[in-house]
Amino acid sequence: MGIIIGLSGIDGSGKTTIAKRIVNKLHLQGHNAKYHHELELVFFGPIFKLFKNLFSRKAENAKTRMILGTWSGKPIYSHLYYFLVYVDTVIAYFIFKLRPGITICDRWTYDIPPTFGYRKYHNKIIEFLLLNTPRP
Repeated sequence: MGIIIGLSGIDGSGKTTIAKRIVNKLHLQGHNAKYHHELELVFFGPIFKLFKNLFSRKAENAKTRMILGTWSGKPIYSHLYYFLVYVDTVIAYFIFKLRPGITICDRWTYDIPPTFGYRKYHNKIIEFLLLNTPRP
């Protein structure tokens, strides 16, 4: 059964640096450790990558708009994006738990809802789901 270590903190606080250093230290000690970045979606990542390759810049703009919720009058895209992040995180959780070794995540879904205020995104159901994702 795998172990998941999730780091939490504001942008620029050093989560990625610390996560990569932990993985390196664990490797030096002979442990099977993997690094996982928050935006590397395990299940939906390949789908988003295909979409990006097909539509290049438009896809990146679409993702930015989905995250920021700036599709004027169409919050459904933001709802969809955050729901997919939730589903992907739950799938990743079980994958990480079932594979042997240690997975170091430089962020977990608990860090997302606090950003909703300055992104002007409001959805209590999505917020509830993200805050109640299985704990690492």
